Amino acid sequence: MKKYILLSSVLFSSILCLANDKPAESVNLLKAGGGWNFQITGKENSAKYINALFSNFPETKKKGYVWKFKNIEIDGIDHELTFQVHKGISGKKDNGAGYFHTFTSEKYKNQLLANQQQNESEALIIYVKDGRKHPLKSMDEATLVKDYLMSLLG
Repeated sequence: MKKYILLSSVLFSSILCLANDKPAESVNLLKAGGGWNFQITGKENSAKYINALFSNFPETKKKGYVWKFKNIEIDGIDHELTFQVHKGISGKKDNGAGYFHTFTSEKYKNQLLANQQQNESEALIIYVKDGRKHPLKSMDEATLVKDYLMSLLG
């Protein structure tokens, strides 16, 4: 019996460690503008993805809270993409509807964070674009981009 309990506790803690190491669970699909986009929730996860994007695309200017990472080539997608990334705060209303507020200035950011509710967290929204269009119409394409985003973390 002791061996079973010990084995169970070791297995359970291993599963928890694996789950905590996976940033994939923080990348959520989001339908906006007629195509698939992505939301990354949590302050730490957002920071990891921001750092990874700027590391992989150093020519992008780091000014403000909205950035455009251009000329992204992903295997399986036949055209270059642009990631328009918004940093802000996301949450859910009482009726379950989600919302997102982009930080537009340092003052607005500080105001939102000072009034942050329990159901709100810092987040990123990554709009995937080709010009003005949201080109990811199929789940297969969205999965390719999600895998690409997760691969940036190494």
